[in-house]
Parts: sequence; C-alpha cells; structure tokens
Amino acid sequence: MNSPAEILSLLIAWSVKKTGYTFKSLFILSLFAGMFIALGAVFFTTITAFSTNQGTFKVIGGICFSLGLILVVLTGAELFTGNNLMIAAVAERKITTADMMKNWLTTYIGNLLGSLIVVMLVYFSQHHLIGDGKVANHMIAIAENKVNLPFFTALSKGVLCNLLVCLAVLISQAAKSVPGKILCILFPITAFVAMGFEHSVANMFFIPMGMMVQGPYMPPITTYQFLFSNLLPVTIGNIIGGTILAGLLYQQAWSKPTGEL
Repeated sequence: MNSPAEILSLLIAWSVKKTGYTFKSLFILSLFAGMFIALGAVFFTTITAFSTNQGTFKVIGGICFSLGLILVVLTGAELFTGNNLMIAAVAERKITTADMMKNWLTTYIGNLLGSLIVVMLVYFSQHHLIGDGKVANHMIAIAENKVNLPFFTALSKGVLCNLLVCLAVLISQAAKSVPGKILCILFPITAFVAMGFEHSVANMFFIPMGMMVQGPYMPPITTYQFLFSNLLPVTIGNIIGGTILAGLLYQQAWSKPTGEL
C-alpha cells in the first residue's frame, strides 16, 4: 500500500500527465467519463425505482452509482470533478493554472456531452418504461428534487460531494491492486449518494433525463432550472470541495518530508 506522502507524489505525476494529452485524447477520455458516470446513474435509478425501504434504497443506490467512478479510475477516463485535485500540482508548481483550467474546461464540456449521449440512448431504448413507467416516474422525481434545491443548499451539497469523490480518487491511489482500488472507491461514493450530496457530472444525466421523460401535463423542468438552479451552484460547490478541502489541504499536509505523522 502506498503511504499518504507517496499518494501525493502519485497525484502530482497524475496531474502532470493530464497536461500532456492532445486535445483529441483528452476530449475522448472526457466523453468516456461522462458516459461512465451516466451509466452509474442509470444503474442507480433502475434499482432504486423499485426499492420500498429508505435505508436500503440509499445504500444499494450508492453501491450501484459507484460503478461510474470505478470505470473512470480503472480506464483512465477524464472526470472534471476528480480533476479538481490537479490544484495540488499547481501548488507544487509542477503545472500552471492555465494548464489546469484548460483541462477543466475540456473535461467539463466532454463530460456533459458524454452524459447527454447516454440520456439519448436510454430514452430511445425505452428503458424508462420498465415497470409500467415506474423508472420514468423516479427519473422525474429525482430531477424535480434537484432543480428545486435552494442555491446555497445545492452549493453546500456540492462541496461535500466532491470532498468525498476526491477522497475516493486519492485513496484509490493507496491501493496497488484492482480489488483494492474498487474497495477504496466504494465507501466514499456510497456515502455521498446515501447522504444526498450533489455531483455536477451526475446531474448532467439526472436532470436532462428527467426532462426527456416528463409528461406533457406535468410542470416542465426547464433548461434554465437545470443550468442555473442546479448545475451552476453544484459545480461551484464541487470545485470548492475538490480544490480547497481535498487537493490543497492534502498537498499542504504532505508536501514536505517532515509532513509524516
């Protein structure tokens, strides 16, 4: 197992590697990450639509959703929220702020497009009609709940979410085996889902999916609500949680040899 100081070294090398990708490679890997997180969200929605026990609903849903980050980590896909950890390499002066921002912008757009690809595929596959429309109703309920969060509630949930997501990425670096990495990812991701925190890339699936399947006689979920009532505050929160609470604090704790505790 890698030590905390070794994890920081791996994180720095991981961040430097990301700045060396061509635009084509980075964009494709970003599409993959958006698709993977969306597939985890489909798994979550399908299973939890049929759950009657609230505790079971939350835990099983979290385990199902973990599929997304497991696929991202094991395939080397580029996830915007995980890449917020690149701030540690900026603090170590191994990459520039411009390098990081270029990566973030590309991954954010790629993640969004990847998520929307899965939304369209799920819709045209008629997967939402499973269980006499129970899955569709669940998709709509999830989306409605997300767009009706107060701004600072959504932002705070975003902070807490990406703290856990980035910790999952960090501790997965501690493991040297595939089963170890999966186990490291499973608990933090299950925790954030069970506690109802907000993940911007996941919401790039959840809310458009709800918008696609909502009936003509329902109060519509609008694009404005998606972008400004949820995606904006959640993205800001994710950046704060991933950069300050995870990346920078971890870097400050372990950047010097004397940081061993």
